[in-house]
Amino acid sequence: MMRLFLANAKATPEIDVARYTNQLTALAQRDGLVVEVTTARDHWEARYRAAGSIGSWIYEIVNSGFAAVVVPGDGCVGRITAKIVTGALARRLRVLWLAPWGELQPVQEIRIVDTERWRDGWQLVGRA
Repeated sequence: MMRLFLANAKATPEIDVARYTNQLTALAQRDGLVVEVTTARDHWEARYRAAGSIGSWIYEIVNSGFAAVVVPGDGCVGRITAKIVTGALARRLRVLWLAPWGELQPVQEIRIVDTERWRDGWQLVGRA
């Protein structure tokens, strides 16, 4: 079984989180794989208090044995998701963008667009 971390934004509606989880499960099944998806919201509720800080929580995510971090949405992310992606890439953990049309794209880096826009000031960058 492959464990995936779904790096959804805190404000993502539950219906969208369920849709992303279903999309990942369907994509895996198409390739003959079985996945277990842990959402950011579920991980936060289960582990943040024990972690004690945002930095420790992020460290736990990128060192928890997830096969990949999957970032849904339009490719722009907020500050905390950017830190998760940066930590995952530094550990050479696979990072994938779940595009709005349901396709997974590899993420190679993350670029700062505007740090004052803490909800969407970073851009995921794939292969050139």
